[in-house]
Formats: sequence, structure tokens, C-alpha cells
Amino acid sequence: RPDPSWLNFVITEKARHSIRAALKSIKRNDAVRLGKKLLNSALKDFGFSISEIPDKTLKLVLNEYNTNKITDLYCDIGLGERIAKLVAMRIVPSNASQNYSKNSTAVLITGTEGLALSFAKCCYPVPGDNILGKISQDKGIVVHRNQCKSVSNTKKRKDEIIDLSWDNEIDDVFDACIKIEVENQRGVLASISSEIAQSESNIVSVTYDDTKQTGHNNMTFVVTVDGLKSLNKLITKLRKTNHVLTVKRKKS
Repeated sequence: RPDPSWLNFVITEKARHSIRAALKSIKRNDAVRLGKKLLNSALKDFGFSISEIPDKTLKLVLNEYNTNKITDLYCDIGLGERIAKLVAMRIVPSNASQNYSKNSTAVLITGTEGLALSFAKCCYPVPGDNILGKISQDKGIVVHRNQCKSVSNTKKRKDEIIDLSWDNEIDDVFDACIKIEVENQRGVLASISSEIAQSESNIVSVTYDDTKQTGHNNMTFVVTVDGLKSLNKLITKLRKTNHVLTVKRKKS
């Protein structure tokens, strides 16, 4: 029988759909029992059990999930509609979640150990940005910058949003998107590419629009950086490059 916890790990949307379709065949009573077991297992990681959670706390959490019955929440977890660990993170005190993260293997995003994780291509978050997670049934947790316009309306639906923070020790690079307006001059692309290379960044992709009416080009670069500090430093350098008019980071 498929296990809802598998949804934490699979990456492709096709695999997620197949697992969720199989879970739908489970009877409600079985789903409730399975969901309770999964939630208790997730709470155990934080040093809690469902019986130790105050009724007041449970009522607040159930309200966020638009139900007043704990069995409905169990059922959703058992059917794979909710991820047990994310529900547990909403239930336990914030300091318990932080302590658990400190004792876990270092990851990119604190508290997401073992969960499917991706980074939004609308706002390109990097370490140093304030971030939040949008819960997607097909993609797991999608990390966005706090000010990203694509999640501004979703923030009101607490069951779809989770507060996130970067791990303190990250040894990785991330994609960042920069928009550059330049004069239509020979060699300007080479100059920009050289500045990016000297900043120990790589160019992932570059696209540009030729605005013949003004004699300007609008270029969009996706580059790799290790964090916000490096990105800001790169932007400052690019603004000083010959024939570069404006440099802005893509917001959303």
C-alpha cells in the first residue's frame, strides 16, 4: 500500500499524482488511523505527541486548515492531502522547531529535512533573503522571497504558507536573476560576462531584447551566487561597467 510520506521525497509531478491517486482508494477510517500515526511520528521528532498538545493550540491549527475536527486533519494526512511534518511544525512551539533543526543534519532551509524542496523561478531567492514556503501538492515546498508578488495573496491562507529560514552553514550556489539595460555597443556583452566571471559567478542563461527605437538592449542574466552579499557586490560592479545604464535584480 502506498505511504503518504513518500510524497515528501518524490520529485516528479507524475509520481506525486500516481501516489495520491492510489491513496484516494483508502477508506476514511483507515486514512484517519494512518494520518494520526504519521502526525504522531512527525511530532515525536520535536519531542511531542498529539496527547500533549493543548486543546487551545489544536483549535487554532484546525482553524487554519478550515476544519473543527481533528479526525478531518488526520484523514487529509492519511490521504496525502497534507504533509505530516508541516502540520507538526504548525502545532509545536517555535522554539521546539528551532531546537530540532539545530540538532539535524545541515540543510539549505532550516526545518525542511526530508521534504521535497524547490526554489521559485519568479523571484530567485538566495541565502540572506527573507523567505517563506508555499506548500504545493505537486512540488512540495516552493521557496519564495517574502516580498514576491506571486505569493502576496496566498499569505492570507495560512494553511498554504510556512515561515522558513536559511540554515547557518550553507556551502552551495544558487541561481539569481539580474536585469541589465545597456547601450547598443559592440563588446558590451563580453564586458558584462567578464565582470561576472571575475566575481566567481557563472552565467546560467542570458536573453536580450533589442530596442531599436532607443538604441538600448535589455538583457536578463541568470547567474550563480552563494548569497545576497555576493549578489549585491556583483550588481555594484556591473553598474560601473562601460555602456551599462541600469542593473536591477528581478523581484518577481
